[in-house]
Amino acid sequence: MLTHRFGDLELGFIYSDHVHPPAGFRALPGVLQGSDWIMCVRDATGGDLVEPPTRLSDTLPIWEPVDPVPPQGYRALSRVAAFPPVAKDLLACVRDDYCHAADFIKGHVVLEPYEGGDRVFLLPPHNQTITRPPYVLSLPVAAEMGQLPVPPSLTSRERPEFDDEWQLYRATVVPFPAVRDAGRDTAWRVANSPFYRLELWRRYDLVAFLDNQTTLTQRVGDTYTTGVTRTVTDTFTTSTTITVSAQAGVGIKGVNIGGSVSVAVTLGYSHAVAVAQMESRAVTRQIDVPAGHAGAIFVEDHRLLVRRADGSVVPGGELVFKANESFVALQYPPAADGDNRLDFVDESVPVLADA
Repeated sequence: MLTHRFGDLELGFIYSDHVHPPAGFRALPGVLQGSDWIMCVRDATGGDLVEPPTRLSDTLPIWEPVDPVPPQGYRALSRVAAFPPVAKDLLACVRDDYCHAADFIKGHVVLEPYEGGDRVFLLPPHNQTITRPPYVLSLPVAAEMGQLPVPPSLTSRERPEFDDEWQLYRATVVPFPAVRDAGRDTAWRVANSPFYRLELWRRYDLVAFLDNQTTLTQRVGDTYTTGVTRTVTDTFTTSTTITVSAQAGVGIKGVNIGGSVSVAVTLGYSHAVAVAQMESRAVTRQIDVPAGHAGAIFVEDHRLLVRRADGSVVPGGELVFKANESFVALQYPPAADGDNRLDFVDESVPVLADA
């Protein structure tokens, strides 16, 4: 069983029609109905994060699910099937600090608004909530730290051969039920890719250049579409279920739960929501290049990738956009004071370009 650690909780999955967690793990199976995925958890530190229920409730008739009764300070998250019977020591109750209260609306568990940007939420399949309000498994997600992209430079009057290789900036891991992967069924994903990586790559791209060989100042630049457009994000969301927008950041849907949470902060953006770099705009960026100088405009590209455990990208799991507020203008040779930056001519308010 492939596992991943979320904080102190180690999580893995099996695909089965009965509850048999690997040694050292306990199961959160929900009301199992035939073969399906089963969450298996344990405390990665050897502590008391996961405990068995104190007992299982009695039920008649036998086809009715039973309630695991958690120890004080723990949550069972869901009822379990009564038949075939499951030994209580195979089942998991999770400590309160790794659970999160939700709402129960019209027969569905729905997340309360959550903008922390540092957790994803799950319930077992075929869950039947035990308490009102219901509680869901709350997994802290951490960022794998990369590097900033190579900053642009202009060191001669020749068009720069700029190193535009993508640089991995941040990555985070989410459980497989939070991601759609077309063409891969549940059994395959549990066995081969029970976790997916969401990666943010960054680079600078040269978008305008002029070597002004005249005796007069010359202007260069254009209008550029920045941020994420609705057409592109709709395709990405349809392919992966991950939402990307300036209003909500990078959204991971709750598993078997209504609602989603943003992991934009985990990926290095300044806010979980209202991500300015993602707002779709048409912006004009022009520079006046002095006589006898070269001038260049660069912009930072962002690239979101969704990868399986083997490193392959899921179908439709790539989204690329030019980040707002990331344009840089340079000149060569530098000004008399040594400054190699150029001011943009047009700093007018950009036009929204959400198409």
